[in-house]
Amino acid sequence: MTVSDARNLMERFRNDSLPRISDELFLDFLNDLNQFTQEQLVGVKPTSFIQQQSISVIEGTTAYIANSNFKNTLAEGCGLFRTNDSGQPINGPLPINREDQNSPNQGYRIFDSGIIEMIPTPKKSETMAFRYIPDLDELTTDTDQTLIPLNQKSYLKYAINTMLEEWYKNQNAEVFSDQKFARALDRFLNQMAVTPRLFNY
Repeated sequence: MTVSDARNLMERFRNDSLPRISDELFLDFLNDLNQFTQEQLVGVKPTSFIQQQSISVIEGTTAYIANSNFKNTLAEGCGLFRTNDSGQPINGPLPINREDQNSPNQGYRIFDSGIIEMIPTPKKSETMAFRYIPDLDELTTDTDQTLIPLNQKSYLKYAINTMLEEWYKNQNAEVFSDQKFARALDRFLNQMAVTPRLFNY
């Protein structure tokens, strides 16, 4: 569903008791909904979002930088992995190690800034794969694609109406809209869910 599709649907489904909103406010709402949608979908189809970055680990060097679109590593299948000769992840991710420089096992930690710190200090050079969930690009134009399929109109309808009721502080109607949105969200996730493809844990 494009931004233009979403705007047209909002006008069709908008509660008549609520005034029209500016394009700028609509984009704010839609970007928030798109981010929320990603967070929900990551839980049911993580491999659709996970990106992979090759990290050249150097003996004696502890700090490395994740790609600029790094968001988090909260989904199944994310983390820092050793790789085979083809650069593909093998086994499970390295353990999170916050400060134990004396650990016999190589671990790491990652900061919100995207700095990856190897703990303990690497004793050999090797290539690793860093798998992560990326930030979404901001929706700015009518042709930008959201994460919401065109066949999920009720999901968009109740989400936007809930945001509008909250924006205009219509608390009674907001509760009612929120209940409908919760049901639409459940249906949406059930339809989108897939069995995740994970590496050998």
